[in-house]
Amino acid sequence: AIVENTSDFVGIATEDQQIVYLNAAGRKMIGLDEAQDIRGYKIGDFHPDWAYKKISGEGLPVAKRDGSWSGETAFITRSGREIPVSQVLLPHRRADGQIHLFSTVARDISGQKKAEEEIRELNEQLERRVQLRTEELEMLNKELETFSYSVSHDLRAPVRAIQGFSEALAEDFHACLKPDGMEYV
Repeated sequence: AIVENTSDFVGIATEDQQIVYLNAAGRKMIGLDEAQDIRGYKIGDFHPDWAYKKISGEGLPVAKRDGSWSGETAFITRSGREIPVSQVLLPHRRADGQIHLFSTVARDISGQKKAEEEIRELNEQLERRVQLRTEELEMLNKELETFSYSVSHDLRAPVRAIQGFSEALAEDFHACLKPDGMEYV
């Protein structure tokens, strides 16, 4: 009753990948009605090619060797839509140690994948904004450097003239100036 009523996909297949059980949530996820006979289906019928390759090339061999496998794959609905899932595969052995069944539990992670994509897009937007701001700041810094150079260059001659006149005042009128006046000069 628990397996039949869980919201996760639960399925069982033979060692040759023939489907023998699929709970209600699993049927709903891939678009099969409760009365539909599943005996003609194999594991690969419910997965897009890339996911089936991952399951058959990695998942099943690791589950056989280590007793379980988990990873991200996907199911494909009867209408062709991919549903990303977090999936666990377990082998079931007979008393003699031979594997005779595999079971799987898979959880729809569409919401998580959508959130990850939204975060990735936000990060890309943020990176673009930071890049634009950096470019703006670099441009403003160049303008400031140009302005500073221009001001410095433009003030050089008047400051030299002031310095020259101050030195002339100090030399020529030293005796006429009070100590405060000399200090100002």
